This record gives sequence, C-alpha cells and structure tokens, in this order.
Amino acid sequence: MKNSAVTRLYLAILIIIIISGFITTKGQTSMPAVMNTGLLEEQMKYINDRTRIYENYRAIREDIFQKMKKNALDSLNKAKQGITDLSNEVTGLNEEITNLNNQLKTKNSELGDAVSNRDTLMIFSSRISKKTYNKILWSIIIGLVAITVFTLLLYKRSHIVTRNAIHILSPIVTTL
Repeated sequence: MKNSAVTRLYLAILIIIIISGFITTKGQTSMPAVMNTGLLEEQMKYINDRTRIYENYRAIREDIFQKMKKNALDSLNKAKQGITDLSNEVTGLNEEITNLNNQLKTKNSELGDAVSNRDTLMIFSSRISKKTYNKILWSIIIGLVAITVFTLLLYKRSHIVTRNAIHILSPIVTTL
C-alpha cells in the first residue's frame, strides 16, 4: 500500500505540473513603453495613475522604480552637463566681450591720436593746432594788408605833396 500511495503522490505531482504548464499565470508584465520612451514627467504621471496607495504608501514595482531612478539620474546628469556647457559658453563669451572691449579702447585711443594728428601741424618741431595756426596766419595777413594800405596811403599823400610842391615851385624853377 505504501507503494501505491507513493505512486499516487507522484501521479498527483505530475498532474499538477502538467496543469500548471497549461494554465497561463499572470505575473509581472513587461516594462511599460512610457518608461523607455517617455519624458520623466510622463513617467511620473504613469506611476501616479497606475499605482495604488495603501496607508499613505505607494506600491511601485521594483523594476519600474529602478528604471525611473535610472531615467531621473540620466536626466539630472544631462541637465548638469547642459549647465556646464552653458557655463563654459558664458565664460567664453565673457572673455570675448573683454577682448572686444580692450580692442575698442585701443581703437578709440588710436582714433584720438589720429584726430589729434589731423588737427595739428608741425611747425619748428612743435605741434600747433590748426585753429591756432589759422588765427596766426590770418592775423599776419590782416597785419600785412593794413601795413600795405597804410604804406599806399603814405605814398599817395607824399605823391600829392610832391605834385603840389612841383606845381607851386614849377613857375619859380622855369624862371630860373
């Protein structure tokens, strides 16, 4: 009888194994597509919509939690890298701005020198501004014109005096 009980036990175990192979058991399903392709915000919405709350705790499958953790860390690292890249770009742009400001100061200095050279003349190895040069030149010209007019007036006066003297003295000289 012992043999038949063992045989029945083996037969029962065999039947259970065969039946369990045909019965589809529902275990954990595959990873939802939103966890592989969705944004972090969409993943959070999926977790919020699809999980249950029990005594203020949310039950999340371990594989989904790990996938979401990995995605969050990847997003965080990507954001940090973006911040680093932008910071490096800002630093480069600030250096370029400083460079351009220095070039602008140099160009303004050169422009000031060029304007100064344009507005001055070298006379007797000294710089004189064009305005001062023009004032001196026109003063000399006006002075020369005044001297010329004064000399002409003196010449005309002496010519008139000489003619009057000749006219007065000519009868006397002709009688002699």
